[in-house]
Amino acid sequence: MNKTSGILWALLLISLGSVRGNVEFENVEFENSTSPKTEEPDRLSVEIYYETICPESVSFIRRRLYRIMVEENLWPYTDLKLYPFGKAGFFNNPETNETQVHCPHGEEECKLNALHACILETMPLPWDSFRMINCMVTSYSSRLDECSKELGLDVTKAKECNSTRGTPEILAPYGKKTWQIGKSFSEMYEPEEQFSFRYNFAEHFCTEYWKKFAIELPGCVMTIKGAIVL
Repeated sequence: MNKTSGILWALLLISLGSVRGNVEFENVEFENSTSPKTEEPDRLSVEIYYETICPESVSFIRRRLYRIMVEENLWPYTDLKLYPFGKAGFFNNPETNETQVHCPHGEEECKLNALHACILETMPLPWDSFRMINCMVTSYSSRLDECSKELGLDVTKAKECNSTRGTPEILAPYGKKTWQIGKSFSEMYEPEEQFSFRYNFAEHFCTEYWKKFAIELPGCVMTIKGAIVL
């Protein structure tokens, strides 16, 4: 039975918790690690609430999150959830009486948020969707076809999702989840803590994993004083 507890998160918001259970790692190779399919390692739940054209979000995903997951071999121990919504909001257009989405960085960001959501919904393996997202945030434009070709991933279903459904419909569940955690954010997390999560993510990940599972990961080094760093 899966178990979930605790939390680490970065609007950019980052949230950490713990998960037990199977996870697929097809076509992923990590140094100094046994096969996750047989070992079934405990995974730390990581939730990232971001905006696709927010410089801070983009920088965190590319320069910290992805690099740490790959270079430090932490991906097999991670249950990652991405929520591309951020500080967007829904409103009713009085002229058309239709629900629309407003995003901090304009209409293009709303479209990109929706495209990211379709990738997350339609790709069966989390590792593949994460690689696509990481590739796409190298630019403030789609890059869907370019990244698909570069990574050898089929995005047919993601395109269908994006072309057959409206942006408000696609983003509705992501908005709901973001609002839910946003309401409790001021009570659960200190601003200084979130700042530290963003710029010292690896240290927080290793510390949280040690606290939950009492296991020192291959990518983490335990110092004499007990602090866990990379």
